[in-house]
Amino acid sequence: MKKELLLILFSVCVMVVNAQTSGMPASIVGLWTADAFDSYEHKIGSGITIQFTQGDIIFFGTNSKAYANGIYQYSGNVLSGSYNVTSNGTPVKYSFQGNYDMAKQKLVFTTGSGNAVNGEAHYEATKKTAPVTAQSGSQSQANTKTDADYFLTAVNVVIKTGKDNKEYPSRIAINVGVNDGNIPLFTLNNYKDELKINSTTVLNLTKNNYPGTRNSLADYKTVGLRFRLNYLANLPTDAWKIENISLLLEFKDEKGNPHPTMGKKTINFTDSNLWADGFSKIETEYKTDKNFNPLKVRQYDPLKP
Repeated sequence: MKKELLLILFSVCVMVVNAQTSGMPASIVGLWTADAFDSYEHKIGSGITIQFTQGDIIFFGTNSKAYANGIYQYSGNVLSGSYNVTSNGTPVKYSFQGNYDMAKQKLVFTTGSGNAVNGEAHYEATKKTAPVTAQSGSQSQANTKTDADYFLTAVNVVIKTGKDNKEYPSRIAINVGVNDGNIPLFTLNNYKDELKINSTTVLNLTKNNYPGTRNSLADYKTVGLRFRLNYLANLPTDAWKIENISLLLEFKDEKGNPHPTMGKKTINFTDSNLWADGFSKIETEYKTDKNFNPLKVRQYDPLKP
């Protein structure tokens, strides 16, 4: 009888645990929309996009520009990590900790300056889902727009620096556009800041409004994308170790509505673990095929044939 009671009690405990954990996300990888609150529960930010990849976290403002990035861990419904916000050229560290709140159906985490999670602010985030096609009765209203109606509107470059930093004042220049022309639609010029050893940096590119430039999603799906990084070392011996580079793209229509499936697209150049220097590895060219799959990376000196 005693053994039977123990089995019943164990079964009840298992049922309670299952009830509490059902619906919890096994992974938080993806895009989340968040609101920020101060320690007095006053809302201090809304419409923030948070992107979780495998181990990395990036914050985007309502202008689609990344303003913070860092690292995180999520296991057993415990979220923790840290991120840096750059203020006047200086990165400021924040730490965070939280979990998925079943009652709110949101990811909730508290932040604090430095290594202390002291409750200076907290975020409440809801995972973004793919838009649902509108329906009228049993008939769905088809979306009449095509890829030609959506355009690349924002480009962020995520650079992971390895065991050798990019020193100040060595410069980098970046341009992104379609793979069949030389007009750099998105650019970053004369970037001199140091990229520290074993750090992750998000660089926001500026969009140039050149008339007649091909920039629709249909264009990129026809000829692919090209991304060039030019490294102008202050001294030829100023080598820089790049561990990985990713592009974060946004495609929207003329009214600012995101593409149903390609609204936000991440391209991870797995072949980007390489060195840059002031000798023969000055310019690095990254390309994709028409399905945004990365192609082999090429390095060269643009002044040599």
